[in-house]
Amino acid sequence: MLAWFGCYVYIGQHRYTFRMVVTLTLCITFIIFTVYSAIISWGNAGEVMFSIVTVFYPLVGLTRLTIIFIYPDCCYKAVQMAEQMYENDPGTLLPTFHRAREQVLIRYADLFQRSVTIFAVCFLSSVALVVMLPFVMFIFTGDMILPLGVRFPYLDPREPIDYWVTLFLQLMYIVAGPLALTPSQNMYFAFIFNICMQYELLTVRLTELDETIQRNSQSAPLVREQLVRIIEFQQTCRNYITLIERCFANQSFIEVFCGSAQVALLFYEFRRTFWLPGLFVIPAAILQMLIQCALGTLIEIRCDQFNTKLCGITWLRMDRTEQKMYQFVLASAQQSPRLTCGGVAIINMNLFLAVYKKVYSFFMMLRNF
Repeated sequence: MLAWFGCYVYIGQHRYTFRMVVTLTLCITFIIFTVYSAIISWGNAGEVMFSIVTVFYPLVGLTRLTIIFIYPDCCYKAVQMAEQMYENDPGTLLPTFHRAREQVLIRYADLFQRSVTIFAVCFLSSVALVVMLPFVMFIFTGDMILPLGVRFPYLDPREPIDYWVTLFLQLMYIVAGPLALTPSQNMYFAFIFNICMQYELLTVRLTELDETIQRNSQSAPLVREQLVRIIEFQQTCRNYITLIERCFANQSFIEVFCGSAQVALLFYEFRRTFWLPGLFVIPAAILQMLIQCALGTLIEIRCDQFNTKLCGITWLRMDRTEQKMYQFVLASAQQSPRLTCGGVAIINMNLFLAVYKKVYSFFMMLRNF
């Protein structure tokens, strides 16, 4: 679907097509028209507020496009490294752990498929409701409402013809935006689930190592080989997390800022007047950040499970050389990289709670004006 919009970096083709130019133009013009709407509505607090809330959507889209332009090689490398996790692995020697590895791969592939389906259906369904809302309101009440706080030059939405033209232009942006944002979000799902999967595969390797140690105290060469595999896989996992952090840390910061700002501004505006599309914007913004922070927490859970398993290894039965290798694995595990929100805070549920405490404080501050 991203290829429909001219984005080929995830399949390794560094080329820019006319569709990419159209996508970028839609995003930039949406920002321009939204800022224009806020300027011409200055003095009307409600209209200005709705325009500000609307501008965050193209800002998120522009951020994701910027990531693609700045880090095309990193985006493709992240996909390549994720695909390598599903290739045959000669490092696991026992049939039992071959099956355990396959079960981990199958479980995360199924989890990714379900997550993509649920997110796409929920997000696009809410978009469909927003698209149908003006027509439903016009049919049943005769009110001519607009789904977005965006106005265009030379068009007065109070006039019937200008209203329908404005509505058509707004719907064009509403339809195009989610169709591009949804698959780009799904790519982020793929990267996060792959990190979790790598930690589980490391746990499977540790289980195999522990069983090898307990089964035969004279299996030093086999233990050493398995430790080498674990070290290599652990470094691959660290490099992968570092790569994702490099590509998406700033994007995460922008998205958290936009979502929290939308919620705070709409809560304040709902005190003054009712804006029906806001009933869709607030849950969507909260859910978007909740998903992002929940995925970060899932990574931490898998990392903690790996560390717990690592500390439970019967390392005293290893030879001195293997013990030093084990200590290296342990030291690396204690300094595992994390995904952050622009380098400011680690992405987890603590971030979600901290942000919405700030949102509440900001909302209470606005009430005093």
